[in-house]
Amino acid sequence: MNTIKQCYLFDEKGFFNGVSLAQADPEELKKSKTYNYILPPSATFVEPELSEDAFACWDGSKWSNVAKPKTAADCALLGAVSHTSHTAHDEELRQLFQKLTEGSEEYQIERGDDLSWKVVEKPQKSEAEKKAEAKQQRVAELKSKLAATDYVVIKIAEGEATTEQYAQVLEQRKAWREEINELENS
Repeated sequence: MNTIKQCYLFDEKGFFNGVSLAQADPEELKKSKTYNYILPPSATFVEPELSEDAFACWDGSKWSNVAKPKTAADCALLGAVSHTSHTAHDEELRQLFQKLTEGSEEYQIERGDDLSWKVVEKPQKSEAEKKAEAKQQRVAELKSKLAATDYVVIKIAEGEATTEQYAQVLEQRKAWREEINELENS
């Protein structure tokens, strides 16, 4: 018989945290010639059924599967994950938080004072903020159009072209500048 036996570790919340080895108790082996293994703390000999979609969780007598979050909203329901914890469960949760909130318009990661990770809903912008943002975007768009047609003004200034040749462009530039002034002064 073998003097070591594979065992399965779990963290303080019961989530699977890797595999280890338990050694046969040498004192027990001397006395009774039986293999009584010394189990590491937070370990069991019961093998978990591991899944890509779930975390294995030990309840003291058996393993159960806890579904992994699939959306940012799922992550928000889980609450905070410690910054200092390096268990397999918490490491994967932090990765899922990042992956599932990336590019989200509704959720973001928030770090606590203790640097814990938490997924929360993004604050919603007020109508005034939305209007101000739209106004800034429009001004930027108009300024970009002006910059794209600056060559016309330069050609005219250098005598390479006439105002008649670019009358439509000049009229459009004038309208853009008026709109910019109107937006910036409102």
